[in-house]
Amino acid sequence: MDGKLNAFYKKLGAKPDAESRDQFGFTHLHWAIIDKNVDAVVHLLTLGADPQAVASNEFHQFAEPPKYFRDQMKRFETGFDDANFWGVRELTPLHIAATLNSVEIMKMLFEHGAVFDPAAYPDLNPVHCALCADSRKSLHALLRNGFDVDGKDRESRTMLHWLSMYEAGPRVAIFLGGFSSRYAMKLEDPVVAARTILEEGASVDVRDGGGHTSLHLAAATNMHDVAEVLLEYNAEVNAENHSGASPLHLAAWFNSKETAELLVEQGAQIDCKDAAGNTPLHIAIADDSLDAPPGVFIPHGSCCSRDGKNVVLNFLVEQGADIRARNSDGHTPLSIAKSKRASDDTFKFLSQL
Repeated sequence: MDGKLNAFYKKLGAKPDAESRDQFGFTHLHWAIIDKNVDAVVHLLTLGADPQAVASNEFHQFAEPPKYFRDQMKRFETGFDDANFWGVRELTPLHIAATLNSVEIMKMLFEHGAVFDPAAYPDLNPVHCALCADSRKSLHALLRNGFDVDGKDRESRTMLHWLSMYEAGPRVAIFLGGFSSRYAMKLEDPVVAARTILEEGASVDVRDGGGHTSLHLAAATNMHDVAEVLLEYNAEVNAENHSGASPLHLAAWFNSKETAELLVEQGAQIDCKDAAGNTPLHIAIADDSLDAPPGVFIPHGSCCSRDGKNVVLNFLVEQGADIRARNSDGHTPLSIAKSKRASDDTFKFLSQL
């Protein structure tokens, strides 16, 4: 072996082996790509390393990586959470190469048989990695080789769904391109990222497992700038999730005033009803101590909260929302307020109308 290969295996503390895995489930090929060592990648592929090897280290999430690679990750200086990274599962060489913008290595992987196999990527599609790494080149390389810009994770969410939840601590920050949430999610502007993936042909109204569109999630997280881009691409403003809730229902529950204003401006129905007959005003008036009403989805890991006065309630009333609309149980927003499920201030406000 030449000097570069010897140096790599010295760092790894192992002899060349195309099949062995460490305690993280990583192959030597995974580590060669992390090291961006093209010579080592070529050597391992020549030895027969599997370009689609899936790391599965769920039982070792608190273990530490080899010292050299642990030190190497520190050069990103992004304060990544070791437990989050080392708990990653279903991480392939292609995920790593896409995240690190290693287009040359991606090409090698494709030449040696890396193909699109949804079953191999149940947690996160490599397309997500390329976009998170802000790499058009990696994204194009994946799309040219059969990857779907609407590729879904195990929760049936696409990258557009996660971008719409960007400020809600998206799970891609756990996947994280492998190494550091801030590094992988270095997108300074999720609006630009959303526009990028839509320009590449992403479907604006694709649904996740709960029937939520990206606009639903943008409403829940008050990502009004992203919502505006989605609407530019003709997102369905009154789309219903599996419980009949519209984006405006979610904006009402999460107190997302800016997004609520945008939705109404773009034609959202003020008094639309979910499967339980609740209008957005019913949802806005519900007591904070209660669980989310039926049909209102709280994003996993979301930092969304209902702290403070619900200004969306006032906005909906100003826009002519019906305070006497009845839900399936016969309750009106006014009767809900009167029953003390809402604050005294809310009841006083509605009673004066």
